[in-house]
Amino acid sequence: MTKQKESLRDISGNNKSGGSIAGGEVLYKTLIQHSPNLILIHHENKIVFANDSIVRLLGFTKQTVINRALEDLFTTVNSRKNKTEVQEIFKDTSQAEHEVRTKDAGGLLKEFLIRSNLIRYRGKKAFLSILTDITDLKNMEKYVISRVMETEELERKRFSADLHDDLGPTLSSIRLRLGLLESLSDPDAIATEVKICNDLLMEVITKVRMISQNLTPRLIEDYGIHVAIDDLCNRMRNIASITIEFISDIRGLRFPKNVELHYYRIASELLNNSIKYSNASLISIKAFYSNKTLKLEYTDNGVGYTVDEALQKSTGMGIHNILDRVNLIDARIAFTNKYGKMEVRVTKNVIPDSSGEAQS
Repeated sequence: MTKQKESLRDISGNNKSGGSIAGGEVLYKTLIQHSPNLILIHHENKIVFANDSIVRLLGFTKQTVINRALEDLFTTVNSRKNKTEVQEIFKDTSQAEHEVRTKDAGGLLKEFLIRSNLIRYRGKKAFLSILTDITDLKNMEKYVISRVMETEELERKRFSADLHDDLGPTLSSIRLRLGLLESLSDPDAIATEVKICNDLLMEVITKVRMISQNLTPRLIEDYGIHVAIDDLCNRMRNIASITIEFISDIRGLRFPKNVELHYYRIASELLNNSIKYSNASLISIKAFYSNKTLKLEYTDNGVGYTVDEALQKSTGMGIHNILDRVNLIDARIAFTNKYGKMEVRVTKNVIPDSSGEAQS
């Protein structure tokens, strides 16, 4: 037997002389039994010990798992019952983290992060594997991914609607008018149609620029959130018969890119909601920075709403997106309904980014 094997701790409850275990061993065994993590000891790929967490985490009794093969109980993350792969994971003592899956007594999928160590158990070489339950974490990751995908799909639908509803009719009108030119002979009539086509083309160019800016707001990258929101308000004024006020004291201040982008998207979402659903004639947006806090205040004089009611409607995805963005940057949001009107306030503790000052 090698020196390494001789030095392995025997946690079975007997020392080499056959006497009772020392107090330290009792404590060691107690800690294993009451660990919040699932602890398994396996020898020749079969489970020979399971701590009390097997009942709490999986709903199995110890008797139902003892002497079971590891690959009968666990699978790899791709859900394949690969016997060799499962065995290698449980024997890896490099302290690398691996993920395995199993189903509890009720058939629900459970996911674990596993680390193993080489030990002695009842005089034989064995492996002690500590399995940390990451099921809730994985479910949260899936939820976040799902929300991101829903947001991306909404953006695609919005982009498709912008192309179809805004550009489609205008381009069709240009095509029809160009067709009319073939039947015209009067120079004045031809000049009139050409001017109309030029005006329509300028409208198309403006709409394309707006759609492009909504997809990739380059102004944030180059100049910061003040200039980007100010430009957003100007573009919205050109397409909607509505008064939009923008007051800010953050010109020249730069913040972390993700904060600037999400604040811009929140402002854009609120503006779109007001223009489409609120029947407002006046919108006010204020952006301030004081006491290490970036504040965005938004109000309109349109039809008010409650957040719970908005979330229940098919059009409530806008509110979902706003809440998701607030959570992503660890900000705070407050919806206040005053006299039937909605006021929205977004705040975040943040330090200006001195490495990216706004360009003049």
